[in-house]
Amino acid sequence: MSHEHGPHMCYCPTCNYQVEAEENVKCNTLYCPNDGARMRAVETGEYRAQGGVMTRVTETEVLCAKCHYPLTATYNGEVIKCPYCGTINKAITQVTIPTSVIVGFACFIAGALLGPAVRDALTGGSQALSRLAREHIR
Repeated sequence: MSHEHGPHMCYCPTCNYQVEAEENVKCNTLYCPNDGARMRAVETGEYRAQGGVMTRVTETEVLCAKCHYPLTATYNGEVIKCPYCGTINKAITQVTIPTSVIVGFACFIAGALLGPAVRDALTGGSQALSRLAREHIR
């Protein structure tokens, strides 16, 4: 992507080293001199038509993960410290369900559905069920 506004800043996502790139140089073609990671553009965003004029959108609003205070991010993945509660947040554009929640829910359902069948199939489980059945019948 060529930057119409001229030279632009690139940064390393691992060590935060910054360098100024020329107008027609993409940041992801540069490598950090410290650790060799690919550089990223500090200013990212998209162009949207607003009133017939293409306007660059660079700020997004995200909420603090702890207190839900509104924060302003200038690029996806930016690390932001909440001024209200001090929590360190990472700006993301999509909200996803953590894998651990999905796996935990699937395990709970599988345990509820398959647990009694597995217990009955085992020798100790069937003996325990027989004893419980005899106690309830009396």
